[in-house]
Amino acid sequence: METRIPKIILDLYDYRHKFYSSSNSNLTDLPQFSSVRQRTEYIFRWLYDTHGYAKFIDTAVKLKTIEGLSSEDFGTAKGLIAEIVLSVSIEEWQKQTAVKDWHYTREFYIQHRKGSGTTEIDIILYSPYTIVVFEVKSYSGKKILKDTCTIHTKRVHDLFAQNGLHIESLFKILEPLNLSKIGAIKSAYFNFSSGDVEDTRSPRCKQLIPVIDENNIFTFLEAMRTQCTKYTWDKKVVQKSSALRENGLTREQHMAQFSDTE
Repeated sequence: METRIPKIILDLYDYRHKFYSSSNSNLTDLPQFSSVRQRTEYIFRWLYDTHGYAKFIDTAVKLKTIEGLSSEDFGTAKGLIAEIVLSVSIEEWQKQTAVKDWHYTREFYIQHRKGSGTTEIDIILYSPYTIVVFEVKSYSGKKILKDTCTIHTKRVHDLFAQNGLHIESLFKILEPLNLSKIGAIKSAYFNFSSGDVEDTRSPRCKQLIPVIDENNIFTFLEAMRTQCTKYTWDKKVVQKSSALRENGLTREQHMAQFSDTE
């Protein structure tokens, strides 16, 4: 018997597909959603909270390769699903390892370092050892990585330049914490999409911006913890860093600047 929970997926993507089988997974009082973002966030959070990480990640992975999707909402939701997968994976790793002094923020909007406009950082992970700026991408099809970190699909995406802007902008609001630039902030490219990734970069560039996905995110996080022999900052500094969203912008404020120029 097909579970009724995919009904929310049907509403979201306008496409019928059996994601998993269950006899007792019927939601009755669904909240009213005003946007595809809210619906996407709700269903995947529900999957994780109710069915656990394995079912959550299985459903998300199936969405990467599903054929026949016609809803325009899918394009909007795809990038959000990638962010949710990374966020929940961090939470699950913390739960499994009982790590409590790591924090993350999503959709962090801050002023450009030169003060012209704003920029969005997908996910920032704060640990006592380092801060990781994740560039989350969901480009479909084959991806070839060249140079420091340029992604070649049907178009060319300079991830290295984007990441550099994000790090410089982040350092501007981290100044009161007196963090050293050497090793304080690291970068990672989180890829959650269909299609192969061919990484032709040098070993140094691969280390500078590693490619992370749902298969190696736990290994990446564990390496962060085990390779550091001592804390860089105490817990209070980490908490202050992760609270910086109060100094940032909301998504609505960020998007408003673009609508104002139209």
